[in-house]
Amino acid sequence: TINPFSGGDLVKDATLGDWRTHNGVDIAADVGTQVISCAAGTVKSIRDDDLWGTVIEIEFEGGATGIYKAMSPETTVKEGQAVSAGDPIGTIAKSCVNESKLAPHLHFELKQDGKYVDPTGYWG
Repeated sequence: TINPFSGGDLVKDATLGDWRTHNGVDIAADVGTQVISCAAGTVKSIRDDDLWGTVIEIEFEGGATGIYKAMSPETTVKEGQAVSAGDPIGTIAKSCVNESKLAPHLHFELKQDGKYVDPTGYWG
């Protein structure tokens, strides 16, 4: 992990230079590294974002939503597709403009009941 979940605390953004919450975790990975779904669920949306690159949202069984950012536009899943834990969903890209000063990475967020939660402690 190169940048942890901030838990609502403001942290200085290395790229933009401002103070903001960091609602996910940044996990270092080489461009082209395969990303897998961390739990079973359904692909809720796939979208391109000017700041985050390709974003894949998966609604997991039990109601949590995983949000995978800084992905390549060439995904291996489609909206509405069911996935199992460990299924490949795409690859890492250097597409995250607002975190571009960091090494290539996956930015992963997790929401439960509409609120961001720390992904590192969710399944522990």
